[in-house]
Amino acid sequence: MTNFTPREIVDFIVKYADPKIGDKILDPACGSGGFLIQSFLYVNQKIIDTPCSELDRKLKFNELIDKCLWGGEADEDLHVLAKINLIMHGDGYNNIYQGDSLSNKKLPNDTFNLILTNPPFTIPYTFKDILNKYEMGQNRESQELDILFVEKCIRALDAKAGGEMYIVLPEGLLNLPYYQNFRKWLLGKCYITLSISLPEGAFIPFGKSVSKTAISCLRKKNQQGNTKPECVFLGSAQHVGHEVGKSLY
Repeated sequence: MTNFTPREIVDFIVKYADPKIGDKILDPACGSGGFLIQSFLYVNQKIIDTPCSELDRKLKFNELIDKCLWGGEADEDLHVLAKINLIMHGDGYNNIYQGDSLSNKKLPNDTFNLILTNPPFTIPYTFKDILNKYEMGQNRESQELDILFVEKCIRALDAKAGGEMYIVLPEGLLNLPYYQNFRKWLLGKCYITLSISLPEGAFIPFGKSVSKTAISCLRKKNQQGNTKPECVFLGSAQHVGHEVGKSLY
């Protein structure tokens, strides 16, 4: 199961994240592939605009489609759709895997420069053998999927390269007292570089989600401490490019 992300929000996140040529990009809850498609188009345009030989440009493009775009999706039909969408937009489907991303060994740790994702919200995850492999799941009967996806993303990021994740989360995770321990744990692992509150109802045309959400950028800490940001961007979006609160887009 996945939340679908409005195209306008996907476009904003990809442009703000500004993926570089050669970046390894992951969406572990990729749905129909929106973040990966926009990342492909964004980086491919950079390759086209690069002043280099046609051979170098071809090599960069091949690296993009063969090594740089990664995704995971539990739903078999959406997994197929994500691959088809990537093929239709120009390729890059080689590393899109079907299955539970929390246990999928094909999505390696300490690897990715950039993660762009909108994981399922507040759904209880109850597979104890997998829960016990996560700090936020140990000794629990269940844990919310979005919290486990945050931990999965942190593990997957490359700390040496200052790996960042841009993730859409329920705003309650960021401000409710109930989640204080989660926030304390999170700030021990990452620096916050961006937090933008989204208006209520932004996701209603996309899966009927009524959650009040926010975009967060989290940069993985490393032992050298050289990934600390110079500043943090905080914002509250009043408009997102489509009418919020309506069932029709």
